[in-house]
Amino acid sequence: MSNNYKRHLESCSTAACDEEYRHLARRWILRILAKTEGRQRYFRKRAENDAISAFLGYTPGGNGRKEEEWNRWLDSALEEEERKECPREGALFDNIALLTRLVSLGPVEQEVLTFRALFRANEALYELMEQHFRTMSVATAARVLGVALERPQAEIESVLCQDGALFKSGLLNIAEGIMPFERKIYAVYGLLNALLRRNASLDDFLSFAAHRAAEPRLAREDFPHVAQDIDMLVRFIATATRAGQRGINVLVHGVPGVGKSEWVRLLAKELGMRLYEVNMVEEGSGLALRPNDRFGSYRLNQRLLAQDRDVLVMFDEMEDVFPDFLRRLTSHREQGLDKAWVNRLLEENPVPTFWIANDIEHMDRAHLRRFSYVFELRNPPRSVRRRIAGHYLAGLGVGDAWVESQLERDTLTPALIEQSAREVQGAHLTGREAEMCFERIIRN
Repeated sequence: MSNNYKRHLESCSTAACDEEYRHLARRWILRILAKTEGRQRYFRKRAENDAISAFLGYTPGGNGRKEEEWNRWLDSALEEEERKECPREGALFDNIALLTRLVSLGPVEQEVLTFRALFRANEALYELMEQHFRTMSVATAARVLGVALERPQAEIESVLCQDGALFKSGLLNIAEGIMPFERKIYAVYGLLNALLRRNASLDDFLSFAAHRAAEPRLAREDFPHVAQDIDMLVRFIATATRAGQRGINVLVHGVPGVGKSEWVRLLAKELGMRLYEVNMVEEGSGLALRPNDRFGSYRLNQRLLAQDRDVLVMFDEMEDVFPDFLRRLTSHREQGLDKAWVNRLLEENPVPTFWIANDIEHMDRAHLRRFSYVFELRNPPRSVRRRIAGHYLAGLGVGDAWVESQLERDTLTPALIEQSAREVQGAHLTGREAEMCFERIIRN
């Protein structure tokens, strides 16, 4: 099994998935082998202990590898399989039912999504599609899927398009060019594992893509310098969400540590709305998500949360995505992220979104013009930073005069005060030792 295969299985147990859905995977494999060119390709290339033979239970008899024996066995196995019941039960079908209610998937779209999920959870199905078909166009993929799902090729082609619910929702993406099935029809990282596991709620299902934001640690009085902006945005967003207005995007920028994310969390609290933060790292591994995966997660959140008028989305560190990644798209068109696509993204999103950036100087002006509100959050005034410092340095025995001297630093942001104070507390230092340690951390 390749490392790439292991990575995409994520935390899903292959054995468990095979056991729960093996009847469905077996039926698909037998149909594809019996009714496509896969019949001859597999016979010519099969190894003695390949995953497909082991899964299907095919063992050559006394005639060895003779093709007639293989053809008889395959036709008989498919005929027997088609007579069996094929229950649609398990976490996968419960999750697809949830998605169907949220984004209105049709029967064919549900079946294609089911196939794509189990393709990655069943090693034999994966081996068949990747090794015995190699590369695919949209037409080839539709033909093979049509055979497996017993649907006309034209029906499959109609859902394998950018305007279909599967792709508009961000559940699946389709790449240009001729390539293996896995890359031709691909899912945002984490989705397949979420489909195959039990989820207690929509929040549980979405945890691979976004998470509920924590309560703000700062309060309105910590932002007196932007009180008017808070009042205006609260009124604007409340009115826009009641009216179902689309394309509400607020760009918040400023140097690191001034409290941009905290400010957005505070706004959500003032509005009485739930805030979801688009993930920056892979669920479980903690590795940084690629820009296109973050965009995919964002699109998925927008569609799955669109029916809820009490929800906001926050996309942090957006400069990691705009625009350097977009400039590289000339050689990666299959990702579907070009300037026009991003402009549409900012004009049509149903859930109001806050985009957070440290620096916007390098961003395309065409993108900036499409934000509803562009706001620079500056370092709070000295009085605010004094209160924050008093809160986090309490109990460390530091002097008032020393605190005032630290506030002379223009670079001393709320986040830096908090982080440095926690380091000092962790070292169990007080008095002058605490002051010296704090200064060293700030200086470094």
